[in-house]
Amino acid sequence: MIENCLVTDNVSEIGGLGYATGFHVQSRFHQCTSTRNLCTSGGALVLDTAPASTGATLRNCIFWNDVPAEISIIRGSIVVSHSDVGGGWPGEGNIDTDPGFFTLAGFPEYPGLSSPCIDGGDPLISDGIWDSDSRWPDWFPNGERSDMGAWGGPGNLRWIP
Repeated sequence: MIENCLVTDNVSEIGGLGYATGFHVQSRFHQCTSTRNLCTSGGALVLDTAPASTGATLRNCIFWNDVPAEISIIRGSIVVSHSDVGGGWPGEGNIDTDPGFFTLAGFPEYPGLSSPCIDGGDPLISDGIWDSDSRWPDWFPNGERSDMGAWGGPGNLRWIP
């Protein structure tokens, strides 16, 4: 599992964030952000697995502004939920909206104040810290429900000072 990861500004032949390949592979990406990655073929995440029932799951992720595509499937299947995917992707809770990235407390690519990625993650998952905690910046409203992207979910407790 890859969790709470930020991948930006990479240049690669294939797969800016990852290239999942093999037999009976089941890759999981939770709370990841991929943006501004450039690949000569495929997308930020390329899936090439067999049999077709294997593949990847993405939950509470942001895949935005990757070229030529956010996700590319050669073989296999992918389940994407509660994620912001540029160009759209089918699945429960998915959106296709500019996340309005900015830098928060030195952490780049945080979804903007009015972004639907804030409190837009899986409703069954809570952020580790949110605006009820005195360490959270009072000017930034953020409820308990998990945010989409690398800085959200239970792991966000680790990066707030």
